[in-house]
Amino acid sequence: MERYETRLEGGRIYLETSEERIEVGELEDVVSELGETFEIEYDEHQRTVPWLETDEGTLTINVRETLPTLSFDDEFVGLVVDAPLEGSSENGEMPPRTAVFTDLLRKIWESKGNLEEL
Repeated sequence: MERYETRLEGGRIYLETSEERIEVGELEDVVSELGETFEIEYDEHQRTVPWLETDEGTLTINVRETLPTLSFDDEFVGLVVDAPLEGSSENGEMPPRTAVFTDLLRKIWESKGNLEEL
């Protein structure tokens, strides 16, 4: 299964494979919705995992720096690409495709990567 890499170009977000490039929307729309940083809270038990480097139970994600490092599977991209890039989402603030991408990203981060919770 090929993963889609995230690319930023001219202030826009794209998901790419070697054969396909899908426009997601404006980086500023995603940052406006998620914030410059996104914080994930971990309880005391969750903090015991060796890969989590936080004493205070909060992991802070810099949205602008993190987005280009992410890759996504076919299922995620399928949900994003099914939404149109033109028009406005329900809140009227961004295109539906950008809103779906942002909402899925938020759900993944809030579930702390546990996709079974989605």
